[in-house]
Amino acid sequence: MKILLIEDDRNLAFMLQEMLQDRHYLVDVAFDGESGLDLAIAFEYDLILLDVMLPKQSGIRVCQQLRARRNQVPVLILTAQSTSDQKVAGLDAGADDYLTKPLNVPELLARIRALLRRGQGAASPVLEWQGLQLDPTTFQVTGNGQLVPLTAKEYGLVELFLRNPQQIFSQSVLVERLWDSKNIPTENAVRAHIKSLRKKLKTVGLGDLVETVFGLGYRLRQGSPDAAEVTAPALSDVPASASSSQKFADLWQESRPQYIERAEHLNRAIAALSQDRRDWADMLRQAQQQAHTLSGSLGSFGLERASQLAAQINRLLRLVEQLQASDLERLERLALTLQQELQVATAADVSLETVHFDEPKHPIRLLIVDDDLALTHQLATLSEPYGIQTRIEPNPALVVERVSQWQPEVVLLDLNFPDAPDAGFALLRALFDRDPQLPVIVFTARDRYSDRVKASMLGGSVFLQKPVAPSTVISTVFQAYTQSDPREITLMQVNADVKASRAIESHLTAWGFQWTTVKTVQQCWKTMPDFQPELLLVDADLPKGSGFDLCRVVRNEPRWHNLPVIFMVTDLEPEIVRQVCIAGGSACLFKPVAEAELIARILQRIRIRA
Repeated sequence: MKILLIEDDRNLAFMLQEMLQDRHYLVDVAFDGESGLDLAIAFEYDLILLDVMLPKQSGIRVCQQLRARRNQVPVLILTAQSTSDQKVAGLDAGADDYLTKPLNVPELLARIRALLRRGQGAASPVLEWQGLQLDPTTFQVTGNGQLVPLTAKEYGLVELFLRNPQQIFSQSVLVERLWDSKNIPTENAVRAHIKSLRKKLKTVGLGDLVETVFGLGYRLRQGSPDAAEVTAPALSDVPASASSSQKFADLWQESRPQYIERAEHLNRAIAALSQDRRDWADMLRQAQQQAHTLSGSLGSFGLERASQLAAQINRLLRLVEQLQASDLERLERLALTLQQELQVATAADVSLETVHFDEPKHPIRLLIVDDDLALTHQLATLSEPYGIQTRIEPNPALVVERVSQWQPEVVLLDLNFPDAPDAGFALLRALFDRDPQLPVIVFTARDRYSDRVKASMLGGSVFLQKPVAPSTVISTVFQAYTQSDPREITLMQVNADVKASRAIESHLTAWGFQWTTVKTVQQCWKTMPDFQPELLLVDADLPKGSGFDLCRVVRNEPRWHNLPVIFMVTDLEPEIVRQVCIAGGSACLFKPVAEAELIARILQRIRIRA
């Protein structure tokens, strides 16, 4: 489980972080209210531990702003003031519980467990699935009664799967939920943890309990492992077909001269840096541009050594003003080695992971925004057999116009354009302002934590780190499309107000959602097994039966406990917020419900669930 600790006392914060990490919680720490709020908005947490007295912004204000954004993450207030006024202020701001300093550690841990159970709707602290058990009070995992020795990350995977047994977790979601924001792993690392966990579960007789849902991610196997059908292999395990491999090899042969030319430009620019020339700044900019492009693109062809050389050159170029003459000589040697690597690289040296799944029901229109034309041509060619129609736009100034003309369903956007360093972020904001529902996959060779936070806040759907395999890009496009295509989403509205429900139905129909409307909680419960909704829209003011009670019942049912439930409310008074949090609601919409807010909120909750 992932916890955000916002505490300005650094000694206390580090002590709490270490204590919680020892108990297999993943903990991010912020030391002031402003940075804490940024993290809470940018990432999804299971719980926030929030000090009241914070620099830059008080804990009360942070909580108020989160609730104003409809963020319903459980909040435990930590306060050194034991007066009832301080406690009331925290609860009125939307906090779920409070604890007075100095902290009693056993009580703190008990309250954390209680809030996490409440958020998951679990009545029993022990989590179980087909012989696999996890006791969060002892932090022990057993399989068929035998203790399973797990690493911290493997324990986190088991807990996440057991708390959400029906949910499919993509690799990007696993990274967000199980790794702290300063240590983002590679996709290979995620797959390695899954592989190790499967091996350990098999040793205690649980079989292949963690299954791969092809093109989407991982979940606990549904039904008996012995009787289960063979699932599709993970993308990395699928062998490339002969035709795909040949096409990929042909692409490299076609692109290789362009990359050799880039390496030659890089060589000349680095050589010029050691000379006293007036255009030194221009040469540095050109060198950084070439190294940036090469480090990301060559890795996508599977040329790992060449990609690493370019990345090493790029890192040194960022420090060029601090480098000595010997460092400049080293740069020249690295650039020459890179050029030689590309000159001898043949089609046999490139590697391809292919994706094997059915063509989508509707062709996916993908707009690729990147100035590396060799890479974009590679992606466009390899995407075509999977029903993905591509357009390429290397000029960020023309992207919004292209979106208006072509109406893409997914955008793949490189954040970093050498001639316009901030153009990617400005474009991301413009695309989100134009259409919040349009999935934008951020695609960049620069890996900075601040870039990830900023991209998330500006509406980026997924962050892909170059170099990345074409198969990963293609599967991510499919995932982004299926998570945002209303035609694939079924909704159930629980609303006795005929006029209001018809207005909402018209919005849902216009966007292509599959929906049904019922007027009572009893009708909802009877209809759900047949209709299989992926989200509930519930009026908080139902005349017969409480919508909050319905949400609690849904949370206690294993089939539905992870189902998004959006409440439609008249206002966000503290008592309403408290009821929504206690019941396990996912979000709130103000009545009368506006179309743009309704659609954005539905797609947001569907994407988070996926």
